[in-house]
Amino acid sequence: MEKASTHPKPPKISVLIPCYHQAQFLPEALDSVLRQDFQDLEVIASDDASPDNTFSVLQDYSRRDSRIRIFHQPSNLGMVENWNLCLRQARGEAVKLMGGDDRLDRTDCLSRQWQSLQSPGVALAACARKIINQSSDTLKTLVNLSSAVFSQDKIIPKMLEHQDNLIGEPVCCLFRRMDAARGFNHDYLQNTDIEMWFHILRLGSLAYDPEPLVSFRRHPDQNTNINDKSGLSLKEHRLLILKQALGDQVPLATKFHVLSRAEEMLFYGTSQEIREAANVLASHFGLFEMAKQKALHRIQQTLRSWNNSLRKRFPR
Repeated sequence: MEKASTHPKPPKISVLIPCYHQAQFLPEALDSVLRQDFQDLEVIASDDASPDNTFSVLQDYSRRDSRIRIFHQPSNLGMVENWNLCLRQARGEAVKLMGGDDRLDRTDCLSRQWQSLQSPGVALAACARKIINQSSDTLKTLVNLSSAVFSQDKIIPKMLEHQDNLIGEPVCCLFRRMDAARGFNHDYLQNTDIEMWFHILRLGSLAYDPEPLVSFRRHPDQNTNINDKSGLSLKEHRLLILKQALGDQVPLATKFHVLSRAEEMLFYGTSQEIREAANVLASHFGLFEMAKQKALHRIQQTLRSWNNSLRKRFPR
């Protein structure tokens, strides 16, 4: 079921809200979007067959604001497919993906990030965030980077060497729809967003705002808690980092750091998938090491040749 949009032309920003069992938090999320000083937007919200009244909340809001387009799934698609469904429905030039339990804390969140995205070469705008609980109390504020534009050759190694989500959750980010056209990767159930950040940042730079413009909510019903306890989150993160470290443009020192962290994890627990990925990186690392040794050998040969030439020209 969809409520048709009356927009005369595509909006500049599409705010995607794929949701499941989030009726309790949805009004706070939707209100935070509708309060934005950046008004050239649409909201795409998809209820993934929730057992509560999530869809009723969406219907109520869509009747109040024609910019809100809603979808109801008769059976559960799963997180990644629901994300991709919203992405396919988006018409905006830029996209912000947020959970139905997240929040845009500042009314200038979208306008600030839209402005950042207009800077030459920038493909991803991200910001600091607050972590809030079920009662909307702030638990902590996470500021991972300074206020700057980070080129690919700077930010990707930082992401590979960092042991957590350096960029932030989807609510922290704004990116161009065309850069994410391939969709979110179904191979990842927990680190889907981080995998997308790697994909987008191979197309351009990161503009980071250290102001906490948004809030990411943690509560007992989230899949994140289940995945953290089961170990899936950590395993997926290690696998993702190992695979991303294979890139030709990744510095040798970063590859070595990633490999060392994988070996450290395997010391405490076995994982055939991580072992295989680590072996692939180790062999890839070996090729780089071999190339480095060949380069050093050529330099040594050149130095010896120069030394012999100097001795002939200036004998003692």
